[in-house]
Amino acid sequence: MLWILQIISYFRHYNWYTEFPDIPIILSGLPSVGYIKKNKDKISLIINMCDEFLYDSCGIPTVHYNVIDGTEPDVNTYMHASVTIQNEILINNNKKILIHCKAGQYRSASILLAWLYYHYSIKRQFMSLTNCLQYIKMYRPQVGNNIATRKNIIVYTNIINNLFY
Repeated sequence: MLWILQIISYFRHYNWYTEFPDIPIILSGLPSVGYIKKNKDKISLIINMCDEFLYDSCGIPTVHYNVIDGTEPDVNTYMHASVTIQNEILINNNKKILIHCKAGQYRSASILLAWLYYHYSIKRQFMSLTNCLQYIKMYRPQVGNNIATRKNIIVYTNIINNLFY
């Protein structure tokens, strides 16, 4: 019986949809069609990091990256997603981008981490991966602690450093 209370307590503090106050991003686990319909007017793009889920995006443009659960996106995915997010923000700066995977802890958070690093690099405002991760975890504490130390994100940041510094 105690384990049931622990699970309920965990999910009561677990934000399925995290909207960041100063960037136009919503980070989430697999979104419901109801959520997408309700927020259709404020979302300009959906980035789906799941290889296992396809769904009705209610007419919202969707970029789908087939990343297997439990794996890290490859360097090309980090690069493409970062440029896609940056371009979408420039085009539709009054709308948000929904980035999701199944639980919103690793794959989608890794893409947000990559974009934050890219975003601050092109503005020439250095922000370390650790600081980017701390920012994400401030609003979404369930994000994995190790996403900033995975192999492909390190290779990606080295490429970004060579381009901008």
